[in-house]
Amino acid sequence: GDIEQLWYAVNDNMCKQGCLTYYSDYAIETMVTLCMLLKLPLRQTEGFVKPIFELIKLKLEVPEFI
Repeated sequence: GDIEQLWYAVNDNMCKQGCLTYYSDYAIETMVTLCMLLKLPLRQTEGFVKPIFELIKLKLEVPEFI
């Protein structure tokens, strides 16, 4: 579906530290927006989103905020 195309970075852009980008800006912005709306830290938002993706059978990886 459309979300799969939006979720991952399309090209192999390098981040400032020289690593490849994996998630799109859309994915990161979605996670940060949920974080702000739910008033949760990023790691807890990650834990909140994973089971939702599983519940709706959405096979996307959730960005890890370490």
